[in-house]
Amino acid sequence: MAGQTMEGDQVSCDFAGDGAISLATKKGGGFGVMLVNYDGSATRSGTVGLSHWPVNPTGSGAIRRWEISRAFPRGNLTALSVAGGVTSATTVPPRSVVILATDASSRATP
Repeated sequence: MAGQTMEGDQVSCDFAGDGAISLATKKGGGFGVMLVNYDGSATRSGTVGLSHWPVNPTGSGAIRRWEISRAFPRGNLTALSVAGGVTSATTVPPRSVVILATDASSRATP
């Protein structure tokens, strides 16, 4: 699933801090943002601003949020709302990977 979600050209992404890395890609009308928190104790949370918003001209809708963590070792797929090109708050637990994604064919339906 992650490989399908993260296809396309790499674009800039800033998820700063010790123990954290990120990768963002876009292809056509779709994008993927992978947030990796390899810190053993710090939880990271906040909103994500999306400069490549393909779903509609209003900047509002939903994207897929996929998490692999201690709580969800087999993965957990949920929807994350977007308003004005900014996601609602999301959490990246310690030692986890969170992927935020959509593509033109799914129209952001998880």
